Amino acid sequence: MKKHTLYLLFIFLLTSCSNKLFITGRYASKNSPYGFNLNQDSTFEYKFYQFHAYEYSTGKWRKKGNRTIILNSTRKDITIPLEATESSELKDENLNRFSFEFTSNGIAAKDCECAIIINDTTKEIRRCDSLALVEIKMPVHKLLVEVRKSPLLMTSLRFSLDPLITNSFFAAKEYGSLTKFRITVNDSLFSYKVFDERKLKVKANGVYFYDDKGDRKHWIPRFNEQ
Repeated sequence: MKKHTLYLLFIFLLTSCSNKLFITGRYASKNSPYGFNLNQDSTFEYKFYQFHAYEYSTGKWRKKGNRTIILNSTRKDITIPLEATESSELKDENLNRFSFEFTSNGIAAKDCECAIIINDTTKEIRRCDSLALVEIKMPVHKLLVEVRKSPLLMTSLRFSLDPLITNSFFAAKEYGSLTKFRITVNDSLFSYKVFDERKLKVKANGVYFYDDKGDRKHWIPRFNEQ
């Protein structure tokens, strides 16, 4: 009886070891633009390459259940600042004028597109070096700017999959103002991907996840060093 019990215990331990899922490691392949490094210290690194498009992220992962991990990026907010530097009144009270100064630590204004969003509706899309004067003949309650990396020459610069978005400016008057703004862009944020409680399903030979809309499944195999 004792030998039988020891034999069953040995089989149980052997089966448990063989079924153990090793999560840490590198997930990538030549056929997938996605790549993950899941490190033993519960940190992760993410990269996405496809033609001129590029994304990256870093952060922490944690296990949830047997075959699910949760990703949370180091940065939670990539909002860029929109600062009102000067304001004055216009004689024409049926008009608003805006001027935008574009500053960046790495990319020229000519290589970006700026979409001016007024009252939650896009009103102007221009190159970011062409914003010295924008006239809006409508009441303005709320204003923000979406900045998209869109280089004129694609030989050396990567474009962004998603725009950077400024904080919102709320006007004190609906009409009759000239307001000057400064937009400050951190170039590295164009490619930064924020993971907020993003789920990855883990299998023995890879991981999979769904896109932001939740309607497309992406499979990434575990990287084979050989």
